[in-house]
Amino acid sequence: MERIHTPFDAIIPTVDEPSAKFYLDAMRIYLALSSGTLSIEDAKQAVEELKENPEFSRSPTNPTLLPIGESYRSKLLDNLKTLRKFNLVTTDSLRSAYSFAFMVQETPIQSSDLRVLSYFADHPFSTLVKAAENLNIAPKTVSRSLERLGDRNGLRFHCFLNQVAFNLQNIMVFFIPRDDSEWDVIERALYSFPFTKTLLKTSMTDLGYISIVLPSTSECSRVFYESIKALSTTVFDYVSIHPQIGTGAASNISLYREGKWAFPDEFASLIYENGVKDPDNLPILWSTEYTSDLTKTDFFIGAEMKLDVRASPSKISEGLRYRGIEVDSRKVAQSMKKLQNRDLLLPYVSFAGTGLSANFCFEIVCEDEWKTRLVAAIGKIPTSVYYLSSRGIIIWIQVPSYHQVDYYKILRTLEEEPGVKSVQPIMTIKQVGSRTILDLVKNLTYGRRGWSGNPLEFDLAAHVAYRI
Repeated sequence: MERIHTPFDAIIPTVDEPSAKFYLDAMRIYLALSSGTLSIEDAKQAVEELKENPEFSRSPTNPTLLPIGESYRSKLLDNLKTLRKFNLVTTDSLRSAYSFAFMVQETPIQSSDLRVLSYFADHPFSTLVKAAENLNIAPKTVSRSLERLGDRNGLRFHCFLNQVAFNLQNIMVFFIPRDDSEWDVIERALYSFPFTKTLLKTSMTDLGYISIVLPSTSECSRVFYESIKALSTTVFDYVSIHPQIGTGAASNISLYREGKWAFPDEFASLIYENGVKDPDNLPILWSTEYTSDLTKTDFFIGAEMKLDVRASPSKISEGLRYRGIEVDSRKVAQSMKKLQNRDLLLPYVSFAGTGLSANFCFEIVCEDEWKTRLVAAIGKIPTSVYYLSSRGIIIWIQVPSYHQVDYYKILRTLEEEPGVKSVQPIMTIKQVGSRTILDLVKNLTYGRRGWSGNPLEFDLAAHVAYRI
């Protein structure tokens, strides 16, 4: 990375420790890109090198996807100057300097911008013209509003992709490490597993989780499940496996009024009393079976759309080209239409800076009725992401701190209800970043039956044992 030069090289320290160097390299890429001394194409290539650092699996980051702006650059430079002043070059200090620079500040939303945010939260695919008609404002006003929301509140348009249609499945495993396990060593081993998408374990709770992506074949699944069983006798005291059957996200912007979030009165009643009138209309992307006429190119395009579901075909084509995948805009447009028409995508928005400072993750082991009932209920809170499995449902919610106790109590007491076996919370944690799906399939091959791999490569227990 030393070949990348910025106007601020004098304040960027030099370190040898790989994990500390990871964050300095990420800062260097961002500063060079935002200053114009590094092209986007070269920056993309530098990020591929960044991914080779073992720290990437622990803190996945892509500086080319971060917002470019003077305020972010200034905060990053101020943080670097502080580190230099006090000679702080540890991994923790550099990680904090990098991550804190891009935290979205609490920013009041103008009433006109709030209307736009609320509209696009419900209609992520809407055109500017259609949005303008429905909101009774000019298309340019809509465009400027989206720009402000992106700059000030980190508004992003994402989507979930039905990966099972390409013969891939997600599996989440919740765990509690044994008291006698050397967690730092085991954590590094789990992070280095090529198919680990996300790993989260904080010092605030014994509970953690790991998510894995693997081909949807019985042999790959058998090897992985047996490896988890082996880890449950050597590394973990508690193991709970969740193969994904559906996923989704929801936002209820109508609760945000004059800079404060109201509490949804119907939240508790939807859970405990009313049930779900029309479960088929809930915003859930169900994991359907493998689809034979989908191609590897369709998968690549869907994976790129996950980063920005409103991106134009030319932008998707450009993004793939930076990854070494050549697909012209016409082909991209056809594939995008195919994925949408077959309901293989579920769009959603993410935003920040509105006072949603309390974060929770709940693992809820329950019967099927509770899954759809909970999806309907959490759709009424400010913002949520949910993952349904054959075993239960996993929920990530972001709520204002002044309501955190209310939400926590309602969800925690679900454990007392018939049909709910357990509720395990991880407090103050929002859904964290992860490796991209394109990073995870680098070790797989694509054929007539979609993605496949050597089943022995999914022996997580052998991988962990080898590294500890």
